[in-house]
Amino acid sequence: RYAALKTQFPSLGRRALLLLIADEFWSLDVRAWAALAPPALVSGNDRVLPWAADKDEYDLVDDAGLPGIILRTDYSPGSDDAWTGFCSVLHDAEHEFFLEDQMFTPASSGGDPNVDEDAGMVPALDPDADLDDDNDDDDGGEEESDKDEGEGEEEELTLFTLISDITAAERFNDISNLRALRLLFDVSVRAVPMQELGSTSTPTYLNQLTCLRGLQETYDTRGRTLWIFDKRSRADGCVRLVSEAGDVATGDSWRVRATHMAELQAGLAARALRIDFGGLDRWDYTERQRNMREADIGHAAILSGME
Repeated sequence: RYAALKTQFPSLGRRALLLLIADEFWSLDVRAWAALAPPALVSGNDRVLPWAADKDEYDLVDDAGLPGIILRTDYSPGSDDAWTGFCSVLHDAEHEFFLEDQMFTPASSGGDPNVDEDAGMVPALDPDADLDDDNDDDDGGEEESDKDEGEGEEEELTLFTLISDITAAERFNDISNLRALRLLFDVSVRAVPMQELGSTSTPTYLNQLTCLRGLQETYDTRGRTLWIFDKRSRADGCVRLVSEAGDVATGDSWRVRATHMAELQAGLAARALRIDFGGLDRWDYTERQRNMREADIGHAAILSGME
């Protein structure tokens, strides 16, 4: 199917073509699904994939050596200053994190993961939480913002790659978590882990982002973490931390303060931290619904967003 779709849609990149294949896969009826051999439901490591040598417009992300990727999705009037201020706060927070890390042993990272994520995250329905603290951080970063403008900020960050593309503002502006994952990473499918099938967070509404016939649509981030700067970031000083293979739904997110991002990213990169809220479903339900609506559209959403 990949070769046929590549001929049919020559303007589409590798990721969009793979999404079309995935869309056809999820649309199979029960009889066609049952006819598939079990190995066909998961990616094989022993064969050369037909798209392995094909390039994609955003393959530059694959070459990024930094564990965190921050995607700017707000290009509305006044957003440039907000983005610059956010980068300044993030730079200061990262610098402070590494200073503290030199003072304490790595053993301190072995604490309760739920303590860390609760300390750094803001409830999804409380966009104005702790604005005073965030403003203090902005004030503290003003001296650096005069010296570090534009791309200079990107070069100095140790944990994050920044994606801010004015020329592609229409494509990235106000996109969903799912659209961001689809633009930047290759789609994949996994068998839903048994502990998640039986957990208290198992969703009642089933589609490919949660659990459909025991499978779940995921995205191959190659060990990187996706963060999204959106319109709300200007008010609450937070970004969306996106899950590429959520314990509830792929593309789930939670808002994290910029001042806590470095600590969380370091823990996630070292696999010393896993954000699962102790098995409870505390992800942003509004963003999840947005993802599911887009996933249900299928071909139309894929072609309109990636041509």
